[in-house]
Amino acid sequence: MTGRLSLMKKTALFPFFLIMAFIILSGCTNTDNIDNSNDTSWHNCMDINGTVLGCLNPDSRVHLYQMERLDFPAVMNIIKATEPTGSAFLSTNQHFFFHCVPPGTYVLAIPASSYNSSYGSPIPEGRRQNNLSVRVIYQGGDSGYMVTVFTIERALHNSDFPPSHSQRTLLGTFPMRRPHRVFRVSDP
Repeated sequence: MTGRLSLMKKTALFPFFLIMAFIILSGCTNTDNIDNSNDTSWHNCMDINGTVLGCLNPDSRVHLYQMERLDFPAVMNIIKATEPTGSAFLSTNQHFFFHCVPPGTYVLAIPASSYNSSYGSPIPEGRRQNNLSVRVIYQGGDSGYMVTVFTIERALHNSDFPPSHSQRTLLGTFPMRRPHRVFRVSDP
């Protein structure tokens, strides 16, 4: 009888120890500190990639500057007087990439010395990521730099706008038909 009782105790304790081991081991495998540098879904930032127009020298770089003012003279003065926030080499087909850029106003700039013959501005792709979007403000340049001023801002959704009583089609915007009120003879 005592052998049978000890066997029952052992079999009853096995699931208990199994559950405890599972709880302890699952607490030891914390993945919060794992850095997945390609994943920006939990960041308040956006990957910026794009293309540079024009004919560029090999090993050219595009520079990223953060701006507070948008007027052209201030942009050009800041580019000439400060260090860039970031720089990226251009690929062979003139593409660039900046990882996890936070919301704000920025300038992409390329020195005129990087061009062979034809000049063109760096153009970021206009897309959405992490509820953020890119909006190009203007492009231009002077004898020293070709620039593109853009913002990264919260993407607008349909819920951000008041309801409209019009319908947009390929032919234009037309008012939507509202249901007519049906009057009965007994209505005043």
